[in-house]
Amino acid sequence: HFSISDVFSSRTIAELARAVQQDAVEKFEYIGEFELVLAQDRAKLPDGIVSAYPMSSLQQGMVYHNLASEDNSVFHNVINQSFIGSFDGVIWRQTIVNVMKRHEILRTSFLMQGVSVPLQLVHEDVAPPLQVIDVKNMSAQEQERRLAQAMLELRQSRFDLNKAPLFKSLKQVGAPI
Repeated sequence: HFSISDVFSSRTIAELARAVQQDAVEKFEYIGEFELVLAQDRAKLPDGIVSAYPMSSLQQGMVYHNLASEDNSVFHNVINQSFIGSFDGVIWRQTIVNVMKRHEILRTSFLMQGVSVPLQLVHEDVAPPLQVIDVKNMSAQEQERRLAQAMLELRQSRFDLNKAPLFKSLKQVGAPI
């Protein structure tokens, strides 16, 4: 944070940034993995949780609106991308596993009942949510129909917010490039 006087006393954006960074470094304090969770709630955490913290108000609002939407379209993004080249399922799986290990947000779930405040849980180990559709023996029209069906199913399926991960990965293989 910075004040209006900081803005006027800094002659350049770089000077203001240095002042803000210095202020941020001086105020930084490490918070332990479960430090923001009450002891009574820690006892209720399932096995395999490596960190937990209260859900932000923004997260709670997003969950509320998603659950309140009839068609599951609020804060539920389905992205379709095409790639040219060969596909190796083993490499694809290992890549997703590596990314999930590196980024804990991809291993999270929510615990919203039975605790004093809704929590976001970070799981130590989560199986990657991979699905492969093999369409190599289908006509172009059948392939298009199958992909449209799979995309519709993804859009309509709700995530179980109590189970990690909160994303899915679908790969259609065998279609001509």
